Amino acid sequence: MGLVSLAAEAEAIRLKRAFSIQARAFAWRAGAAGFGVAAIALLHVAAWHALVPSLGLVTAALAIAVADAVVALLLAFIARTRYDPVVEEAAALRRALLRRAIRDVARAPLISAGALLADTALAVIRRR
Repeated sequence: MGLVSLAAEAEAIRLKRAFSIQARAFAWRAGAAGFGVAAIALLHVAAWHALVPSLGLVTAALAIAVADAVVALLLAFIARTRYDPVVEEAAALRRALLRRAIRDVARAPLISAGALLADTALAVIRRR
């Protein structure tokens, strides 16, 4: 078994395990989100019941709606996209390296390409 096939098997195992871990984490987060929504709904009901005697039905509902709008604006402000110089630098480096790799491949002699094709063909034949 060649190094390339071993590397491919290792990558397949890694991807399967990583997917399994992410799927399990997603399921737990979905459950947590469901309970979070239920808790927020019950807090709204409790706040409404607490405010109705002093403010009345409509004013209590409006007070809760205004509080929700303030929280929503605060969360939207926190979640805004920010400029990250590290991300931009990494993208620029990737583009430069890909341009260099393409240029180097274009300059490679045909003998190297032939040797690569021969190695690939032998690997395929050996696998069968």
